[in-house]
Amino acid sequence: MEQIEYISYSAVKSRKWTDGMIRRFLGNPDLLEVNPHYSLSPKMKLYLLKRVIEAENSAEFRKAFTYNRKKPLK
Repeated sequence: MEQIEYISYSAVKSRKWTDGMIRRFLGNPDLLEVNPHYSLSPKMKLYLLKRVIEAENSAEFRKAFTYNRKKPLK
């Protein structure tokens, strides 16, 4: 039986994704969940880990990732 695994927005960001890359390659989250630590905060955005990995393995993503790594810091 396959276990479905999700990754949070902040965990995607920790993989060096930019906000624009998340919008472009993942779009809307696959699941919104109540934050177990802060019930009054916005719902947590969760993405299927499988989709994140598939995007990271695409040539288009690698090109965008490389481009964003070369941009100078502001």
